[in-house]
Amino acid sequence: LLQTCKSMYQTKIESSSGQSTHLQKGLEKLHEVSQTVEQLKSAAEVKKKVLSEKQTLAEEALQRITAAMQRSAQRRQEVERMEASTKIEQDKNTEEKDGIEKELAEIQPILDAAKKAVGSIKPDHLNEIRALKMPPEPIHD
Repeated sequence: LLQTCKSMYQTKIESSSGQSTHLQKGLEKLHEVSQTVEQLKSAAEVKKKVLSEKQTLAEEALQRITAAMQRSAQRRQEVERMEASTKIEQDKNTEEKDGIEKELAEIQPILDAAKKAVGSIKPDHLNEIRALKMPPEPIHD
């Protein structure tokens, strides 16, 4: 009877030590997992801060881009207004040029005749006119 009790006791102790080893290994694994979770938490916090900074920079860049696009749109509108104004002025100048050329075409034969007439005056004729003490009215001027 004693031997049976002893063998049962030994079996129980062996069984308990096996469970104890198994439980000890499980606790070690839980401790390792807990450390890994803590490391991941700290890494996530750092990445969260970096993300926040990057997001702030991205928002600032977006604001600068938006402002630049607005300025560009305003400049484009100003250029379009200036082009329209320039087109109107160019049309006016073209009309004025056409009018002046028409007037010049009408006057040109008269100018050519006057040049020809002046070209036909000889120095002797000028000397004769200068010699007159009282030149006639048309010559006087």
